[in-house]
Amino acid sequence: ETIAYAQVKATDHDARKRTHVRIKAMGSTIYSQSGDGIDIERGVSFEEKKKFGMSGINVTVKGSASAQVGVNFNGGLAGKAMVLYVTPFGDAGVSASASVGVGCANASIEGSLQAIDAEIPAELWVELDNDGITFDIDADLKLKLMDGKIKAKLSYCFGNASKTIVSLDASRHTYGLLNEQFSIDF
Repeated sequence: ETIAYAQVKATDHDARKRTHVRIKAMGSTIYSQSGDGIDIERGVSFEEKKKFGMSGINVTVKGSASAQVGVNFNGGLAGKAMVLYVTPFGDAGVSASASVGVGCANASIEGSLQAIDAEIPAELWVELDNDGITFDIDADLKLKLMDGKIKAKLSYCFGNASKTIVSLDASRHTYGLLNEQFSIDF
């Protein structure tokens, strides 16, 4: 009978990498956790909102900007291989809106722009067998540029309406940076 064991595995279901850890002792699970890895990230954001009114007309102006950079670490054991996933990422965007209202009626225009969303997912597989160690390294640069829209909205006492004036569909690009496999024989 096994007194204790630990199991760590990495899975890739629907392109979503997850790590599962389970530790059992004396037939009972004493620790179990699943997750998407460890994120280390830093970001900055700015938001400003101003409201003012004149003769029963209310005006609101809002704006925000944000950016973040970080890295996600994930990994585990997959069969006879150790796998490590490292994904540096970054993004930046802005949004703004202005509205004018009287009583139960309000007209506004709002817009948002995701200027850049980038990541470099990288995988390192290390497999040990009787003949040696095999390394498999794969990394891509994934870019999404200029995604956003400008929308006009009208709200009134008995309903509302909106119309997209401008819509920017992000250009998406994937560039292969590294795809190497090599072995060290014993």
